[in-house]
Amino acid sequence: MLDQAQRLRELARTSRRRARVVAVTSGKGGVGKTNLAVNLAVAAASAGRRVTLLDVDLGLANVDILMNLSPRYTLSHVLSGGRSLAEIVTVGPGGVRVVPGASGVPRRADLDQSGREDLLRELGELEEGTDLLILDTGAGISRNVVAFAAAADEVVVVTTPEPTSVLDAFSTIKVLSREEALGRVRLVVNQCATRAEAEAVSRRVAGACRQFLGLSVDGMG
Repeated sequence: MLDQAQRLRELARTSRRRARVVAVTSGKGGVGKTNLAVNLAVAAASAGRRVTLLDVDLGLANVDILMNLSPRYTLSHVLSGGRSLAEIVTVGPGGVRVVPGASGVPRRADLDQSGREDLLRELGELEEGTDLLILDTGAGISRNVVAFAAAADEVVVVTTPEPTSVLDAFSTIKVLSREEALGRVRLVVNQCATRAEAEAVSRRVAGACRQFLGLSVDGMG
């Protein structure tokens, strides 16, 4: 049987994909993953890109909070069949189209495979008017996180110099490396005192990925 991520990728390929899809993820919470996703979206929009930011942290979503939005509907309404994905889109700073996730709804945190496939099918409608689709995933290596990250064209893994954060970032990349046709993986080292510190962490993670996983990981900044 096909693994979940592979089925998601096949759905993506058969839909009218036009947008570049970037998943922002992390092994550990509190590293600035959502802040990075939000600011990447705003920066890209300010450069003239048509950007959609989708919050797929399905249990503890907070993109709407960081963007000072008060959405009436969220992904929870889409997954329950009450609304379509297009109906819950709201406009955030810089003209970014935002799809708010569900927060504090435990049953949505463990979305099943059918739910993930349904969500990806609806993404096809949003991609037609989007140049860049950013997925803000949850932290960790849950089925939701791995499936959405592995279905993206690129995966940005966020870490900090703190040792457990670095280890969790490597562990996340290790899990993702098992997925067939994984997109380009890039690393952002956040909350650093100096550029040299960030570069040292980036080299260490990239070296470990080459040595133990046979995977090339690019330092993004």
